[in-house]
This record gives sequence, structure tokens and C-alpha cells, in this order.
Amino acid sequence: MIERRHFPRFSVKEEAVAFISGNTPCRIRDISRGGIMLQSVFFDQEPADSIKLDIFLGRDKFYLPNIPIHIVSHSKRRSSNTFSQIQVERLGFRFGDLSEQQQTQLDYFISQNAIEEA
Repeated sequence: MIERRHFPRFSVKEEAVAFISGNTPCRIRDISRGGIMLQSVFFDQEPADSIKLDIFLGRDKFYLPNIPIHIVSHSKRRSSNTFSQIQVERLGFRFGDLSEQQQTQLDYFISQNAIEEA
């Protein structure tokens, strides 16, 4: 399998949350300068190919709005809890063109919230 990523991915603190199109909450599984992997149980259908993402971390009052993203992968899995019927969805996105300010904020978010390389 050929590795297509240009930037290392990092797991982040669990309290970091992303919102797709302003209203679908997702857990951030990992993040890099080039993209993000999200997990959620709230998708009724696959999001549009090209949408916006907001990253929020309440503890630090960090908010990075309107990040352009493009879907690159989508998978569904059953919850790891054997008694649960919940289906968890993971979506991989690459970032679109970021402004200089957005890139600076994204770099800051990664530097302050990365736990380990994913």
C-alpha cells in the first residue's frame, strides 16, 4: 500500500471536538497539517464532498471556524461495546486551501493538543 500522506498525523486530546457544517458534532481521531479523521454516530448520510469544518476546544477557548475540507474516506463500524447497536462512522478529510491565519491557528492547535503520532 502506498502512503499518500505528506504530513505526520497526531492523536489529540479527547475533549477536542469538530463540527461539520456547523451542526454535526464529531470526535477528532487524528489530525495533521493536511487533513483530519473524524468519528461520529450522527451521520444520516455521507456529507457532501466539499464542506466546512469548525474545530473547538472549550477548555482553551480555542475556535477555528470555516475550514474547507474534502472527503477522502468513509467507513462504518459497530461500537466496540458488545451490547450496543450503535454504528460509528469514521470520515477522513483533506483540508482545502487555508488562509495564512487558518494555517497558523491549525499549527497552534496541533502543537498544543497532540498526544502522540498516530
